[in-house]
Amino acid sequence: MLEELEKINKKVKSSVKSSNLKYYYGRFLPSTDFMFVAERPTVPKNSNDWDPTNNFYLSNSDINFVNLLNKYGLGGSYITDIVKSCGPSGDKLSKKDVDLYFPLLLEEIKVLKPKIIVAMSQKAESILVDKFIIHKIKIPIVRVFHPSYVQRYGKRQEYEKQIQNLTHQTN
Repeated sequence: MLEELEKINKKVKSSVKSSNLKYYYGRFLPSTDFMFVAERPTVPKNSNDWDPTNNFYLSNSDINFVNLLNKYGLGGSYITDIVKSCGPSGDKLSKKDVDLYFPLLLEEIKVLKPKIIVAMSQKAESILVDKFIIHKIKIPIVRVFHPSYVQRYGKRQEYEKQIQNLTHQTN
């Protein structure tokens, strides 16, 4: 499984046209009951915050999200994005970006065979539902708030309940 994911990661890297553009591929394992899917990677406010050795960045809201996963026994769940490259802050996803990267997400799904896809925003859910219909994918999709939304709008209590409720989804 890890070798297959590494092949996908190489495809992500080669699909990014600009060497200055930050890209991201899925992280964490071994639990594949859940695959958490956001719209696109978080843009670091300071470019020095991006770790070029492993191509990784976690914002404070991302760290809080991972801590909640750990708290409710979901640590190790696979986390990825529909679009694999960062865009300018506030940039809307383009159909072109979604179409470019969605085949790579399909490959991740094929390798991991998650029981449930957790869409990390209403927009991510909408894209996944539309694409799953087109590609005849029959994996259930559950939506939760995006970590940055939680932080921005003070939705911690509701968010924690959403994450806690996920633990009942595969039983």
